[in-house]
Amino acid sequence: MVEANMCSYEDFPKSELTTEGMKTIEANRQPRHSQVLWNVEYAKKDGYPLHLQIILPQSPEGMLIGGKRVDETPEMTA
Repeated sequence: MVEANMCSYEDFPKSELTTEGMKTIEANRQPRHSQVLWNVEYAKKDGYPLHLQIILPQSPEGMLIGGKRVDETPEMTA
């Protein structure tokens, strides 16, 4: 087993590995948080409930969906 090596983001080794078809996207490095909605029932199939685990990204400015700020949790419909 490999031991975990604790380090800061700045000290984390950068990887130059790529693979065919891989796309690299730039990330905003400001702190991010998320709101998690657990076990949201969205349908029943053959009498069994089906659930989603929904992760809503948030920034210091509020919740973000599609990179845009929203002021309230969107309604989910099946």
